[in-house]
Amino acid sequence: MTYVYEIPFPPVPWASHRGYGRKSFNPHFKEKEAAQWHLKKQHGSRPLLTGTIRADFFFEMPIPKSMPKKLLKRIEEGEKIFHSKRPDATNLRKHCEDCLTGTVWVDDGQVACGETQKYYSTTPRTLIHIQELESGH
Repeated sequence: MTYVYEIPFPPVPWASHRGYGRKSFNPHFKEKEAAQWHLKKQHGSRPLLTGTIRADFFFEMPIPKSMPKKLLKRIEEGEKIFHSKRPDATNLRKHCEDCLTGTVWVDDGQVACGETQKYYSTTPRTLIHIQELESGH
């Protein structure tokens, strides 16, 4: 079974908490909370996934104002122009896996494989394709 989820705002990278004790906070807490709300709404009342998972992440990044018009036209025509600046793909993926834990699947340790792409888009968002794999045990 394959599931598709969308987080309808610009991708957010993972960030570790800052400070210790009562002064500690997660700098992206609000974004994580919003992403989890969208994921829970899309997942509905289905039970959390418990088996082995393939998770593909497609990060559609916002187009910078300095983008040359030639490239902008190609993006608007549907061509994928890959994003090669910060934030890096692993931190974007880590944040999404953290948001999916407890909302779609039990633990991000269930993810066995998957693809990660980040490219420019006129509608910045994150698309997540999750596929349940046959477990070999």
